Amino acid sequence: MGSDLLSRLGAGCVGGTVAVLGAFLLFRLLPGLPGTVRYWVWWLVCLKMVFGVFVLPSLPLTVLPTTPATTLETVPPPAYAEATDAAVSGTTPSPSGATAGTEVSPAVAPEFSVTQLLIGLWLVGVGIGIGIQAMALAQLHRITAGAAREDSGLLTEAAERAGLRRVPELWIARSPVEPLTVGLLRPRILIGSDDKARLSPAELLTILTHECTHIKRNDLSLSLVPWLAQTLFWFLPPIYLALREFELAREAACDRQTIAALSLEPRAYGELLVKLSSSPSPVPVPSSAMALSAGFINLKRRIEMLPIRPCRRRLIVLASLLVAGLLVPWRLTSAAPAIQRGTLPNLDFAQGLTGWYKTAMGSDSIAHPYYEVGVEQSTAGGGERSGFVKARASAD
Repeated sequence: MGSDLLSRLGAGCVGGTVAVLGAFLLFRLLPGLPGTVRYWVWWLVCLKMVFGVFVLPSLPLTVLPTTPATTLETVPPPAYAEATDAAVSGTTPSPSGATAGTEVSPAVAPEFSVTQLLIGLWLVGVGIGIGIQAMALAQLHRITAGAAREDSGLLTEAAERAGLRRVPELWIARSPVEPLTVGLLRPRILIGSDDKARLSPAELLTILTHECTHIKRNDLSLSLVPWLAQTLFWFLPPIYLALREFELAREAACDRQTIAALSLEPRAYGELLVKLSSSPSPVPVPSSAMALSAGFINLKRRIEMLPIRPCRRRLIVLASLLVAGLLVPWRLTSAAPAIQRGTLPNLDFAQGLTGWYKTAMGSDSIAHPYYEVGVEQSTAGGGERSGFVKARASAD
């Protein structure tokens, strides 16, 4: 069980690393792809890594070296040969091949193995990741508990612009917190009282439209897949690159939809992002929440992606084909060894031919008409015995 889990984690690491690097290189070569395409590509990459932990059907990809075929000379003697020798010498054959009079001590299994150690470390990392998310949720819950619900006509207009049929709730927090959306089953928009006081009605409408767009796109639920991939593969550096690019693409996709819904100028929207990022929230944002501000690290890239530029369908089709090749669950295998002439494909086959003497012909002296089967003594040192099967030159 433990070794199987480690093998699946290893396969997920290899496949996930190839997918992450391939997607990153794809967007470097095709920088004109919109944020929505980037969003789904990174989401599928994380989904591939999550599925890699479970047993799923895969397509074999023959790239590993072929294993050498077993030759006739290396075939061990059949079981009947050891029994015959034991009967002649009057001794009982040992299952482990030990000589008579030698005591064989049973093998003692180690109390602690490397596999158990690795699985233990992996579980500790998974537990730490879940604990960090739980602490962020608890801290955010305390802020939400002290917030007050407020009815706003701007929220109704924002929901209509975003295409929502049901208007979400708006809560005003007393503590400083960046605008975000919380709640999987019942999404709520949370805004700090300081931001509400310093923002104009037009800026507040933009923020509410952005958060309603997150709800319309169901980003709250979809973001759990990248978080699960990060939790399972916490030890793999490429997963953090994938998570960062996913979050950037998610916000960039909502930015473009908000600009299109409100007919805004990208410059004005970029100034609003800078204004919100100037006072980041001290509260960590968990994976079950959507924050509007980008932070200073990704703010420049996010602003550069604001202008809506036409994208050719050829680029989208090409990107889709490349992504499909990356996300197919390939499984690296080796080619089947070719059966060379003079090799023994199966030891049971040789044993069956050996028993043919007595059952079919009734005598050990009558040979098989097509095959020659037997056990020969090695002339080399050690006196080892080996079985052989040879095709006769011509049938009798």
